[in-house]
Amino acid sequence: MIDSVSHRVMPQYPKFVWWHAAVFLLVVNIPGSLVGFRDELYPGYRVPPLRPPAELFPFIWLGINICTLWAGLRILNNRNLNRRPIHIGLQAAFWLDFAIFPYFFFGQSSPVLGGLLTMLIFVIAAAEVALLWRDDRKAAYLMMPLLAWGAFAGLYASTWQMLFNADPYLGTSALLG
Repeated sequence: MIDSVSHRVMPQYPKFVWWHAAVFLLVVNIPGSLVGFRDELYPGYRVPPLRPPAELFPFIWLGINICTLWAGLRILNNRNLNRRPIHIGLQAAFWLDFAIFPYFFFGQSSPVLGGLLTMLIFVIAAAEVALLWRDDRKAAYLMMPLLAWGAFAGLYASTWQMLFNADPYLGTSALLG
């Protein structure tokens, strides 16, 4: 690429494209696929009353992940984005949380640690939407499904699970019920 003003050759940076995001999504889902999904964490585990049916979770998360990855591609490909390192850090924090969640929630049957990780997703998504709102409005819109799910799952479902279920991993009993 040639700069039209100085006629200097400008460095061409590689663009991240959809298949980079697809490979990344496969990689971050490896830990969850190794642990597996269980609707009932342990005998007597109580599910929050408003939680969607388990069969919908793959579709819900596929939609959320596509939107979040699309926002991530916008962030990675815009080298002039304000606060780009912060946005990359928030994206990395979310995907790390996403990758370790199955181990603690399903693998260790811990509603408390799973709940705290889910609440962290809400905090990360809220921070990312707030910052992206000024820096890249389209990326902010793309992060809103994660924010909405984080609000529902992090504030309602996780709190309910932590209050009404024992946590065998941490050795705690239910606070209510």
